Amino acid sequence: MKAARPVAANSAPLFTPSHPIPPRAQLPRLQSLRVMLDNPIEGWPSAVYEEPIYVPPRRDFPLVYLCDPDAIRAVLVERAAFFPKGPLWMRLLKPLLGEGLLTAEGAHWRWQRHAAAPAFQPRQVLQCSDAIGAAAERAVERWRRQAPGETCDVAAEFVSITFEVILDTMFGGREGYDVKAMSAAFARYVAELGKPTLLDLASAPRWLKRFTAPGANEAIDYLRAKVDDTIARRRREPPRGDLIDALLSARDPETGRAMSDAELRDNLLTFLAGGHETTALALTWAIFLLSQHPESQHRIYREVVSVAGAGAITAAHADELQFTKQVIQEAMRLYPPLPALSRVCRQDCELAGRPTRRGEIVVIPTYALHRHRLYWDNPDCYDPDRFSPGSPLGARRYLYMPFGGGPRVCIGASFAMLEATIILATLVRAANFETIEGPPVRPLLRIALRPEHGLPTRVTLRRSEPKIRAA
Repeated sequence: MKAARPVAANSAPLFTPSHPIPPRAQLPRLQSLRVMLDNPIEGWPSAVYEEPIYVPPRRDFPLVYLCDPDAIRAVLVERAAFFPKGPLWMRLLKPLLGEGLLTAEGAHWRWQRHAAAPAFQPRQVLQCSDAIGAAAERAVERWRRQAPGETCDVAAEFVSITFEVILDTMFGGREGYDVKAMSAAFARYVAELGKPTLLDLASAPRWLKRFTAPGANEAIDYLRAKVDDTIARRRREPPRGDLIDALLSARDPETGRAMSDAELRDNLLTFLAGGHETTALALTWAIFLLSQHPESQHRIYREVVSVAGAGAITAAHADELQFTKQVIQEAMRLYPPLPALSRVCRQDCELAGRPTRRGEIVVIPTYALHRHRLYWDNPDCYDPDRFSPGSPLGARRYLYMPFGGGPRVCIGASFAMLEATIILATLVRAANFETIEGPPVRPLLRIALRPEHGLPTRVTLRRSEPKIRAA
């Protein structure tokens, strides 16, 4: 693991945050297997970060690492029908999410995507800003009851904040939900079933995991029961105009049928899981970077005070919080919540000038793509001004993919950016965040990319209230 070091920059001194050092060559067979099962990003050779396509010389598994943007587009868009999601990814997610939007394929996926779309229209998203800001303010109030400068795990804090947000905005409220118990259940699932095992690599029957991961299966039963209760209650109640109502009223365009309770449950669990965790992780990594770069914290503080003063931060302010958004974008570049996508080739073709055979697993290593030597200057360096207005980043797509890409790009991407912007702006205006001395933070892949031991951080509330901006 590489520790942070200063680097030269045009403005305030920036730095290179801790990150795994890629091995120069493919690891020996047993070591490669151990790393694949523990933390795959630590086993990706340096060629993955340097070449548009990399095929391991020893084919223990039929893997192809793809970092060519045109070839990525072909896989995710033009030939998407021939590149379904990889089996290992499905084995990790389906025990909880069933056949919901994230795991379904083909016509079943298209119907569910269409059904959920009304909840993520721009007008609906903008209406969520008050609930987002309120959840962030509740976190500030919790911190006010702590001793000054007390250490807290901001990773856990962001899970609570974003869990409250998804319930208040997409589920019509927190009625019947224990946020602490629900987030703990998701954490148990990730800890026990969020990493592959030899059973997964051997494609063993999935029911075996009922015995090898009892805690995770108890968590699944608990989460499903909670969502089932919500579905039963909401079928009896008047509409609220939220995600649940959008799914309840949806009809299959081909058959006219409504979603079954099982389909509703799979989709609601998908949005609960994906809707809170990816944003929580983006914010966690943003604070990790800001805690080591006081200049960026102060720049966000000045921006927020200039835009919103001491008042509530809403969607009306979001477009003006440019640097705040840049920090979030850079955090998702360096530590993308979903650090890899995998697809299975179902038809022989050519990608990035190489024949790709049926049965090969195409890995789009987002973490490496975002740090690729061909496409980024100082790729391991923290520099939020990469995303400043007018930067050339948007000239070529499929180089920056924190929300995936193609038709299956995250349906909640705009919601997630609004949520992260309001939350980060609210918290940095209220508090200062300092890193805690200790070993380098280890990015760990457990379905999503998370700091291995959370993120203990010293949080110090600011003493003076900012002056409200003059009208």
